[in-house]
Amino acid sequence: MHDIWQPAALANKTLLDITLPGTHDSATFTLQDHFAPGSNALLEDIVRLADKLGINAYPLVIAWATAQNITLKQQLDAGARFIDLRACWSEPSEADPSAPTGWHTFHMVLGLPIAELLDQIAAFLDEAPGGEVVVVEVTHLLGSNATTQAQLRALLEAKLGDHLVRGMQFNATLQALTQGATKSRVLVLLEDWDGDGSSTGLWPDALIRGEYANQDNVPKMAEWDQGLIETLGGTGHIFRLWWTLTENVDDIVAGVLDPSKYPTKLFDLVRLANAQLAGWAAANRNYTLGNLLVVDDFENSPALEIAVADALRNCLDDPQLRARSPSGDDCRSWGIAGDCAASGSHGDFVRAHCRRTCLQC
Repeated sequence: MHDIWQPAALANKTLLDITLPGTHDSATFTLQDHFAPGSNALLEDIVRLADKLGINAYPLVIAWATAQNITLKQQLDAGARFIDLRACWSEPSEADPSAPTGWHTFHMVLGLPIAELLDQIAAFLDEAPGGEVVVVEVTHLLGSNATTQAQLRALLEAKLGDHLVRGMQFNATLQALTQGATKSRVLVLLEDWDGDGSSTGLWPDALIRGEYANQDNVPKMAEWDQGLIETLGGTGHIFRLWWTLTENVDDIVAGVLDPSKYPTKLFDLVRLANAQLAGWAAANRNYTLGNLLVVDDFENSPALEIAVADALRNCLDDPQLRARSPSGDDCRSWGIAGDCAASGSHGDFVRAHCRRTCLQC
């Protein structure tokens, strides 16, 4: 467990003021030989054809679907504070008569039941000293309907209980969220939900901004993320930044045909991305690198160290001057314009109020 997230210097900050490190496809550490409803149809056909020929192709799919190697509890213990749960309703079908029934996580194929995963999150919150804040986003909801979605909401409330952020706005100060650092909390954001989070403890995921690049190479992904950090932040929404690469069917087929030349698992791409994150973050340290910095293979990523450094620097910028409008009257715009080195009263004001942006901390 990392103790940096609620030091006294951050007590009066909100989730919109700081950067929390997180994990992409967080629950893919355990996957099953069952496709999720709505998965890639071509890939399903290939695997089932291979099965008829006596070839088990599921290990190949699972190798490309695995984005984390450690459990949710271990991710949280290691410092992750954002959990990405892709949820689907599974049940037996003509194509897969042995599929399990109920809410599961997935990435192409099914993972563990959502109930087991929520137990891991609850265990961390129960054990963590007061003051820890975790953000959990539950998305996709494949194969579900109004009835099963109601069951999911009931499950979230039952498993996470009084750790849910409710009775206040999601952007309350960390001190308020954690009742003066005496209680660990979880902010749950749910897709296709427009309920009142302050009363239910389940918030609409429309509060989050920032889509992933959907690229399988680092330069294109970094270019996409560069555009996000230059335009998002200070909008009243949680800014999520994905430092992740996305596989496609061509990648998978190429690795099968020539494994000596092409990647054979998602972690081959992940290593390329994580190796360049620290340098990219350093080059962009005058920007907010997302309120949620999301990576694959969290335990071997520099995301935690980057988020900690960003949070500490953020303590020294005036939160009223974060980028929030096209007017350019904010620390980031002044920094880009070179006003950190300006003479006169304006330059003095910028240096005094924008210490993080002007790299004085």
